[in-house]
Amino acid sequence: MLATAYALHFTGQIVYGTYLQVTSQIEEGNLDQIGELHALSSGLKAFASWECTKGIEECRMACGGHGYSHASGLPKIYVDLTPGCTYEGENTVMMLQTARYLMKCFAQVERGEKLPGFVSYLSTNLSTKSSMTSDVTLDCLVNAYEHRATRMIQTAALRIKNLVSEGQSQQEAWNNTTQQLVWASRVSYLRF
Repeated sequence: MLATAYALHFTGQIVYGTYLQVTSQIEEGNLDQIGELHALSSGLKAFASWECTKGIEECRMACGGHGYSHASGLPKIYVDLTPGCTYEGENTVMMLQTARYLMKCFAQVERGEKLPGFVSYLSTNLSTKSSMTSDVTLDCLVNAYEHRATRMIQTAALRIKNLVSEGQSQQEAWNNTTQQLVWASRVSYLRF
């Protein structure tokens, strides 16, 4: 949980830097990165609030019955943070907003276009099964996470295409793929 807290802290700093950059571009009339910022912040809000809620529950259980005691501080933290999964956008809806952006980016990959910033990993070569070597390095692990995220995004995109080709409308296909889309969005944040 300590590692997760640091990861969320530093990811938050990156997103804030992106926010400042995009805001200055918007002031100049450039709206090119607004979709990327929205997808990044929507998914991060959902991912972070889920992780925090899960972490609070793990801490409470580690304390046994004392975890319910106000002396532990956990009930107050739980009450303060758990609503974050719902307010300012319910987490599943927020992840689906990220998924919509990921699907657009994946379509760009299929057309051979270059991807912006944090989704450039979608160009990952999926023909190889693993990039793991006997010398496991941080780069090796990041590549593995990117490969997994790309594969899950591709699977969701292909399912939507297949459902549309079977006669469903784009909206019906999207609705019938929402669980896969949420999973794909969620794993895209595990690579940070």
